[in-house]
Amino acid sequence: ETSKVYFTNLRTTPSSNLLDKMERLVKRAGIANIDFQNQFVAIKIHFGEPGNLAFIRPNYAARMATLLRNLGAKPFLTDCNTLYSGRRANAVDHLESAMENGFNPISAKCDVIIADGLKGTEYREIEIDGEYCKAPKIGSAIADADIESCTAIEFLQIIFHIRTVLDYEIDYIQITVSRSCVVAVIES
Repeated sequence: ETSKVYFTNLRTTPSSNLLDKMERLVKRAGIANIDFQNQFVAIKIHFGEPGNLAFIRPNYAARMATLLRNLGAKPFLTDCNTLYSGRRANAVDHLESAMENGFNPISAKCDVIIADGLKGTEYREIEIDGEYCKAPKIGSAIADADIESCTAIEFLQIIFHIRTVLDYEIDYIQITVSRSCVVAVIES
């Protein structure tokens, strides 16, 4: 069976902003057909480096968390610590950085959890038998989640990066939902 692909443009009107479009897009793609009831849902997001702007704003995460909660999920925002030194190399500094950029349980409407723990050592090796990577190390909070929702948040991060950093205009977004993940592709 071929996947259905849904598109939307990024133009807004006074009655339809980007948050509304994101929600309509994931609903149209069938997110309500996934059983989220009492499921821990990891919303993988990049919290951004303090002082930079190349990250999705917390209001998008909040809208996605609210949508998932309305479908019965137990959503949480998550990312893993970085391998390089800096403000996201351990969970304490990473959470402080996230809060400086506006990610907290109040603004994001869900908890914020660093997936690989205090020092980045809490992970599971997940067998995928890939050509270059047989068993990647996945942060425990993501591996232990019932569903990982890369969803709209991940593609909005890509869109934001492309539009602001690369100065590349985007006209349409497509999104496809499978049983356990939502995949998005952007086109110009």
